Amino acid sequence: MGRSDNQNVGQESSGVHVFASLGRRRYRSLLALADGVIGNSSSGIIETPSFGLPTVNIGARQEGRLRAENIIDVSAMRR
Repeated sequence: MGRSDNQNVGQESSGVHVFASLGRRRYRSLLALADGVIGNSSSGIIETPSFGLPTVNIGARQEGRLRAENIIDVSAMRR
Protein backbone atom coordinates (compact mmCIF):
# COMPACT_ATOMS: atom_id res chain seq x y z
CA MET A 1 0.00 0.00 0.00
CA GLY A 2 1.15 3.51 -0.64
CA ARG A 3 2.46 5.72 2.13
CA SER A 4 0.90 8.99 3.18
CA ASP A 5 2.06 12.02 5.12
CA ASN A 6 0.04 10.69 8.07
CA GLN A 7 2.47 9.08 10.56
CA ASN A 8 -0.04 6.35 11.51
CA VAL A 9 -0.63 5.12 7.96
CA GLY A 10 0.39 1.50 7.62
CA GLN A 11 1.59 1.40 11.21
CA GLU A 12 1.14 -2.05 12.72
CA SER A 13 0.51 -2.88 16.36
CA SER A 14 -0.54 -6.37 17.45
CA GLY A 15 -1.71 -7.29 13.95
CA VAL A 16 -3.82 -4.13 13.55
CA HIS A 17 -3.17 -1.79 10.62
CA VAL A 18 -4.33 1.84 10.63
CA PHE A 19 -4.80 3.74 7.37
CA ALA A 20 -5.91 7.32 6.79
CA SER A 21 -7.64 6.28 3.57
CA LEU A 22 -7.58 3.25 1.28
CA GLY A 23 -9.75 4.31 -1.63
CA ARG A 24 -12.57 2.12 -2.95
CA ARG A 25 -10.60 -0.52 -4.80
CA ARG A 26 -8.18 -1.26 -1.96
CA TYR A 27 -10.94 -1.12 0.65
CA ARG A 28 -13.11 -3.63 -1.19
CA SER A 29 -10.09 -5.85 -1.84
CA LEU A 30 -9.39 -5.90 1.91
CA LEU A 31 -13.04 -6.62 2.70
CA ALA A 32 -12.75 -9.71 0.52
CA LEU A 33 -9.85 -10.89 2.72
CA ALA A 34 -11.23 -9.82 6.11
CA ASP A 35 -12.73 -12.07 8.78
CA GLY A 36 -15.00 -9.28 10.03
CA VAL A 37 -15.48 -5.54 10.50
CA ILE A 38 -15.77 -3.49 13.70
CA GLY A 39 -16.66 0.20 13.78
CA ASN A 40 -19.35 2.81 13.31
CA SER A 41 -19.07 3.44 9.57
CA SER A 42 -21.90 3.18 7.10
CA SER A 43 -19.65 0.80 5.17
CA GLY A 44 -20.23 -1.82 7.84
CA ILE A 45 -23.96 -1.50 7.28
CA ILE A 46 -24.03 -1.03 3.50
CA GLU A 47 -21.04 -2.91 2.01
CA THR A 48 -20.24 -5.84 4.30
CA PRO A 49 -23.46 -7.80 3.68
CA SER A 50 -22.40 -8.45 0.07
CA PHE A 51 -19.16 -9.98 1.40
CA GLY A 52 -20.96 -12.04 4.05
CA LEU A 53 -18.75 -10.50 6.73
CA PRO A 54 -19.79 -10.48 10.37
CA THR A 55 -19.94 -6.84 11.40
CA VAL A 56 -20.08 -5.20 14.82
CA ASN A 57 -21.60 -1.72 14.60
CA ILE A 58 -20.63 0.39 17.63
CA GLY A 59 -22.89 3.20 18.81
CA ALA A 60 -25.95 4.96 17.43
CA ARG A 61 -24.33 6.79 14.50
CA GLN A 62 -25.95 4.45 11.93
CA GLU A 63 -29.34 4.43 13.64
CA GLY A 64 -32.23 4.34 11.18
CA ARG A 65 -30.41 2.40 8.46
CA LEU A 66 -31.73 -0.99 7.42
CA ARG A 67 -29.70 -3.91 8.79
CA ALA A 68 -28.76 -7.21 7.19
CA GLU A 69 -28.44 -10.35 9.30
CA ASN A 70 -24.64 -10.01 9.46
CA ILE A 71 -24.83 -6.81 11.59
CA ILE A 72 -24.56 -6.88 15.39
CA ASP A 73 -25.31 -3.58 17.10
CA VAL A 74 -23.64 -2.71 20.41
CA SER A 75 -23.78 0.49 22.46
CA ALA A 76 -20.79 2.75 22.77
CA MET A 77 -19.55 3.14 26.32
CA ARG A 78 -17.21 5.89 27.44
CA ARG A 79 -14.92 5.52 30.41
